[in-house]
Amino acid sequence: MLDDDGSGLPERNSRFVAAWQRYLIAEQRALVARAEGILARSLDEALPGESQEELDRTAEEDRRLARQGFVELMDEEGVTYHKHLDELEVWDVADRLRADTARSDRLAMRARQRNEQRKAWLSDRGRPERRRPTLTDRELEILNGLARGLSNSVLAEEVHLSTAVCNRTEPVCKPSAISYQPKTKS
Repeated sequence: MLDDDGSGLPERNSRFVAAWQRYLIAEQRALVARAEGILARSLDEALPGESQEELDRTAEEDRRLARQGFVELMDEEGVTYHKHLDELEVWDVADRLRADTARSDRLAMRARQRNEQRKAWLSDRGRPERRRPTLTDRELEILNGLARGLSNSVLAEEVHLSTAVCNRTEPVCKPSAISYQPKTKS
């Protein structure tokens, strides 16, 4: 038996009615998010081959339809159409899900393309790969002396530095923090 208002809801199944009402509340919340420009934020910048003006028009059209209370549906052939939230019926849920899935798929594809574009941009910037910094011969000479356990005064004399310079570097280059293994002949 159908409800008197012709909505197609069984009148005796209160759990079904409650579920339908929760579904409509979720749709209303989605309309609010769309009216506030959630699609515009998702379409933030044009990808190669896209027009920013077209993206802006699409986002603004979505906001306009949401403010008027229209939701997007998609039939089994993939044709989209719009219906006012108050006119949605139980059998429209499949078409709503199809439309939402198609939109989510499009946005996910754009996100993947944008991420690939950003990765390509970062790799093309000419940044050197992360490598260990190379040490100068002078730095290697100082480290070698530290690794041999030379005191600051002996090290300063050996590498022709003032003792004051060696004393300043001691907290940074403590011999215990340096692992030195001299080359051995095989």
